[in-house]
Amino acid sequence: MAIHILDPVFSALKLGNPTKVISSSSAAPSKSYGMQNHTRYTFGASAFTTSDFLLTWSDGGKMPDTSAWPLEGADGKRIGLPDQGSIFLGEKGAVLLPHVAMPVLLPAKQFADYKIEPAPDGNHYHLFVDACLGGAPTTAHFGYAGPLTEAVLLGTLANRFPGSELQWNADAITVPNHALANALLRRTYRKGFEVDHLS
Repeated sequence: MAIHILDPVFSALKLGNPTKVISSSSAAPSKSYGMQNHTRYTFGASAFTTSDFLLTWSDGGKMPDTSAWPLEGADGKRIGLPDQGSIFLGEKGAVLLPHVAMPVLLPAKQFADYKIEPAPDGNHYHLFVDACLGGAPTTAHFGYAGPLTEAVLLGTLANRFPGSELQWNADAITVPNHALANALLRRTYRKGFEVDHLS
C-alpha cells in the first residue's frame, strides 16, 4: 500500500529522491518481504520542507509513538490513527490523511474555521486516455511515479539490512556505502535477454 499511501505525501511536499534510508524492522525472510516494517527516509529540502526532512513508514502493526502529536479532536479528546493513512506533522499542527478520505486538520479546535476544498473527481481511465490523446498529463505519469516507486522499493531494500543506513545515489542508481545492498539493485540477465540500463 506504500505506493498509494505515500503518493499524496510525495506530491503535496514535492519530495525528490531520498538521500538515506534505514530500517529498524526485524530482518525479512530470505524469500519474502518483511511482515512488520519501520523505515525512515531522509530527503533534501523541497519547496515545502527543510533539509534533512524525515519521512517514516510503519506497517504490520508497528505503530509510531503518538504521545507528542496534536491528535485532539473537536471535543478535545485524543483521536486514534486510521488503519491506513498518513500524517503530516508541522510546526503549528498536523494534517491527518486517512487513506481514501478527506484530510483532517489537528488540533481540531485550532482549525475549526478552516475549510478544506475537496479535489476534483477524476476517473483514472479517462485521465489516462485523455493524456494519450494529447490532453493534460496524468497526475501519476512515469516522471513522477518512477521516482516514487524507486523510493518505496528502497524501503524494501533497507528492510533486508535492518540497522544499516543506506545512502542513495539516485543519479548513479547505487547504494555506495553498502556492497550487499548495492548488489541487489540489479540482476544478471541471460545472454540475449539483457535489458538496456538494467543489466
